[in-house]
Amino acid sequence: MGVTYDRPVEATLIVRLANGDEWKAREEDLAKFDLVRRLDAYAAFDDHLSKILHEAGLIQRELTEAQLNPLRYLVELAICHPDLLTHRDVAAVNAEVVEIERTLERLAAERGGSEG
Repeated sequence: MGVTYDRPVEATLIVRLANGDEWKAREEDLAKFDLVRRLDAYAAFDDHLSKILHEAGLIQRELTEAQLNPLRYLVELAICHPDLLTHRDVAAVNAEVVEIERTLERLAAERGGSEG
């Protein structure tokens, strides 16, 4: 049987240098070759999003963490399952993300108007 990813066989990522040296990939190897775990990328995004919105004073006053869940879901899909972004069921999520943008625009306009 030829090489295939369809068989339930455990795999190991190997670093192989031009001089023949090789070893099982470690965390530092992943970083060196710009390889990231999808969930690590999502977690970094989510942490950063929460941080900047909390620092801006938006969370819990004008916007809640739960209201941002459609945006988080869309980013998770983009990172972990990009093929699902065009699925018809995602249209509702897309509409919710548009509403988040409209809410942020409205809040910005209100802040701009009250500062003058």
